[in-house]
Amino acid sequence: SLTTDPAHPAVGAEVSFTVAVHNRGTSDAPAGTVTRVQAGTTTLDGTTGRIAAGATVNVPIAGTWKAAGG
Repeated sequence: SLTTDPAHPAVGAEVSFTVAVHNRGTSDAPAGTVTRVQAGTTTLDGTTGRIAAGATVNVPIAGTWKAAGG
C-alpha cells in the first residue's frame, strides 16, 4: 500500500510517501531493493533493508512531490 503525508494534501503542498512492501516469497529478500514512486513527472526512490520471507516493511521514499490539482 501507499500512504502520503499529509494524508489529504492541498494543492501546492509538499507530499512525502511511504510504501508497504510485502515479500511473498519463501526466502528473504536482500537489502538494497529499490522501490520507485512516479507522481506526475516526479520520480522518487526508496531503498529497503532485508525483508524476511512473508514479512511486510514500510519503505520511506526519499524526496517530496508538490501536490497538483486534479
